[in-house]
Amino acid sequence: AIEIIKAPTPDMDGDAVGGIVNLITKSAFERGETSFDLNAGMDYVALREKWVPHFDLGYSGLALNGKLGLRLDLSYYKGDEGFDNIDYDSNPLAPGQPQNTGLGLTDGSVFFHEDTEYNNFFIERNRYGFSASIDYKLSDNSALYFKPVYTYEKRSEDDRRFHKIMDND
Repeated sequence: AIEIIKAPTPDMDGDAVGGIVNLITKSAFERGETSFDLNAGMDYVALREKWVPHFDLGYSGLALNGKLGLRLDLSYYKGDEGFDNIDYDSNPLAPGQPQNTGLGLTDGSVFFHEDTEYNNFFIERNRYGFSASIDYKLSDNSALYFKPVYTYEKRSEDDRRFHKIMDND
C-alpha cells in the first residue's frame, strides 16, 4: 500500500515539509500461517491487437514459535500500449482580416490546410518487482524488520510518423 501524508504530525520527521510518502509492504505476521499467493492474468490491448501477461507470486511463513516472519513477493507486468492520432496543420490565409466566416474564429482569420501527419506511437514496458519482509517480534509491542524493495522497468518506444503534404497552389 502507499500512504500519502500531506502535513506531518509531531511524531514524524520534521524535514519532510512537503509531505511524506510511506510504502507499506506486506508482513508474514498479517497471515499468521504459511501461505502461497498467485495472481495471473492477461490484458487485451485492442489498439495493438495483442494479449499481454501479468502475474504476482507471494509467500508468507512463520518460524521460531511465531517470532520470525518471512514474506516474499515477485511481480511481472508487460504493457504494450500506445496511441494513434492524426494531426492537421493549418496556416492563416489572411491573418487578422475581419471576416464573417461562421466558424467561431475569434479574429475572423481564414485558414488553409498545410499538411497532415499520421502518428503511430508504440510503447512497450516490462516491469519486474521484488519485495521482502523479514520481521522478528521482540514483544507484542516491538519488532525488528528488514524490508528491501526492488523494481526494474525496461521501456522501449517506437514513434512512427507519416506526412502528407498538401499542394497549396
